[in-house]
Amino acid sequence: MSGGISVREAIKSVVRVIRRDGFLGLAKRTRVHLADARECRHFLRSIRRNQPAGPEQIVETAFSSQAVRRFQIKSEILGLAQRVSALRPRTLLEIGTAEGGTLFVLSQCAAPDATFISLDLPGGGYPA
Repeated sequence: MSGGISVREAIKSVVRVIRRDGFLGLAKRTRVHLADARECRHFLRSIRRNQPAGPEQIVETAFSSQAVRRFQIKSEILGLAQRVSALRPRTLLEIGTAEGGTLFVLSQCAAPDATFISLDLPGGGYPA
């Protein structure tokens, strides 16, 4: 790959950031935009206190919060969440992070010790 880093180097860099700073650190470094910092803190506290049980509740939690933006059709993301919950993968790759809605749902459905790699265009979002 000329003029930039290789995909392998990018993935290694993302994994290093996640291990060192966690997913919130990665979000800060990649400028993932959350609707409102207060809403985000409230949302994270709520998730820690009342861990969603099952894909249906996880998707409902994502769709009822302003902290996690999502572009998915509810029935489609529910189907994906159910599949991921059944498989409990330990490694997930998401291509096209956008606002992080799918990443949140997948992170709640995968194995507790799963490794996530989420890639997006420079600056995030969709091209104009």
